[in-house]
Amino acid sequence: MLGHGYIMPSLLDEPKENVLYICPECGNWIEKKVSVDNDSAKKCSKCKTEMKKYGSELCSEELNTLPEMKCKKCGGELEISRALFWD
Repeated sequence: MLGHGYIMPSLLDEPKENVLYICPECGNWIEKKVSVDNDSAKKCSKCKTEMKKYGSELCSEELNTLPEMKCKKCGGELEISRALFWD
């Protein structure tokens, strides 16, 4: 699950969310827990290209224009079906 929920108050000083960053050049991806207001750019560990943040910089319609994303465990192709807010 990506994003964050609003029902439960955060016990942290700084609220965090799960964010998916995708490299538009090679399809490398990283899921990272970051501060909700964090706008810092991430560099791809493979090709050093600036990664795009799914949801704010990259919409669902643009995913089919990116290189194939691979599962980091089995190497199979990944597919993102939809994004949602869960509360």
